[in-house]
Amino acid sequence: MSTSSTTEVETTVRRFYEALTTGDTNLFPDITITIEDVVVSGDRAAVRTVARGTHKGEMMGIPATGRQVEFNASDIHRVEGGRIVQSWHLEDYVGLLSQLGATFSAAS
Repeated sequence: MSTSSTTEVETTVRRFYEALTTGDTNLFPDITITIEDVVVSGDRAAVRTVARGTHKGEMMGIPATGRQVEFNASDIHRVEGGRIVQSWHLEDYVGLLSQLGATFSAAS
């Protein structure tokens, strides 16, 4: 059983997202991640985010377009001892790829 407090869980997950906006990625070097919601229950935190950045590197076979993009993500993190020990992640890849010019068709 975890002894993490609500404040500790929220602080831990917020630090995680701050670390993602350092520019240390070649796909979206200017990425910013805005936390829209954090809901904590016990040792878990549900987080809803919006990421914004410029597509400056290849992603999923799509060469850099220079386009500004925005995409949503939702995560559930389990925290123990001030560390994220497990995560479940859902990102709007269809929305992101559509902004990069990808097209989709039904499988036949």
